[in-house]
Amino acid sequence: MPPAEHPAFFASSRLTLNITRRAMAAMGWCPSGRLFEAAACGAPVLTDSWDGLAEFYTPGSELLVAGSTEEAMAAIGLGDAELRRIAQAARDRTLSEHTADHRVRALEEAVQAAMHPATIGD
Repeated sequence: MPPAEHPAFFASSRLTLNITRRAMAAMGWCPSGRLFEAAACGAPVLTDSWDGLAEFYTPGSELLVAGSTEEAMAAIGLGDAELRRIAQAARDRTLSEHTADHRVRALEEAVQAAMHPATIGD
């Protein structure tokens, strides 16, 4: 589906499944942009686990994590109110920490730090 249709798709889902590509999961700290996109659209997300996930969202309160069929079925079985609460928490975090503006500021700060490293002993 074309990217322009992603928001409507995510917003229409009761629960969005995110499966991280093996290479990205192996690297850790490398989430798919679709994870943020779904969260920003207010969709509750069920994802696999990977190193660094908790740096972006809090498992159990901002998204759901499943490593087995039983965990996936438990997430699917949650009530609509709980899924809405989780989705809203992820959306709030996305908008407060994970927008393009936030990424640009972080990049600018990293570039400045690289250009002007602190002098040891100062």
